[in-house]
Amino acid sequence: MRHASSVRQNRPEAMGRVARVRQRIDDDPAADASLDALAAEAGVTRFQLLRAFQRETGLSPQACRRVRRVQRARDLIRAGTSLAEAAVYVGFADQSHMNRAFLQVTGAMPGAWAHTLG
Repeated sequence: MRHASSVRQNRPEAMGRVARVRQRIDDDPAADASLDALAAEAGVTRFQLLRAFQRETGLSPQACRRVRRVQRARDLIRAGTSLAEAAVYVGFADQSHMNRAFLQVTGAMPGAWAHTLG
């Protein structure tokens, strides 16, 4: 069993790894990197990444990617991009996939949200 002091000493390293993965997601949320690929890039197991990411962000890497995709889609829609184009551009399989994620993240459908803009 690990002692609390060794866990605290490894925490900055874990935070750095989580920060790298989070930055990768922020830079390109449309990229479809698997959890295994993200963990390998961070130099940890997928379970270590899940625990550390959850601890630091409150989300799983996949949930973080979904939120970032919705945020980018919202920005594109605000700028006048069609819903279907925004969905494809940010990495959703189609508009209905984006609609479900958008509703989950924001509590509103993208079309209804877009109508409030204008």
